[in-house]
Order: sequence, then structure tokens, then C-alpha cells
Amino acid sequence: MIEASHFDPAVAYAAVDRSRLDDQTPYIYRTRDYGATWQLVTDGLRAPSFLRAVREDPQSKGLLFAGTEFGVYVSWDDGDTGSPCN
Repeated sequence: MIEASHFDPAVAYAAVDRSRLDDQTPYIYRTRDYGATWQLVTDGLRAPSFLRAVREDPQSKGLLFAGTEFGVYVSWDDGDTGSPCN
């Protein structure tokens, strides 16, 4: 699943679900160069919590939500760090 940024055309986020391969690790990748390179941004997300979706808030730049199998995580710094929503 890929989410294009609402604020920068060079930025996008990809949520990768590998649960069917017995991989419960959360994977979110971010590109800042139109997809030429991708960076893994999962600091604060813990396995087993494989990703279902990633969404950027359309009004607050840098605010991301990650939907996992076991809950929702939020990042206030463009995915660099995440924490569970309580």
C-alpha cells in the first residue's frame, strides 16, 4: 500500500504486509526523492504488529498514522519515530 504525501510530490510512504510469509515485522518505507531510494522508518513499532496501512494526515505535515494488526501507531516527525495510540 502506497500513500503519496499531501505536502510534497517527492514524498511517499509504503506499508508492506509480509504476514502471509510468516513475517510479523512491521515495514514502513519512506521516499523523499520520487521513489529513487526508500528508507525503512519503523522506530517505535514492535513485532508482532505487521502493517495494514499507513496514512499521512492531510492537514498536519509530518503526522503519520500506521494501522497494524494489533493497533494504531502515530508519528509526529514524518515517520522517524512512532508510538502507540492509547
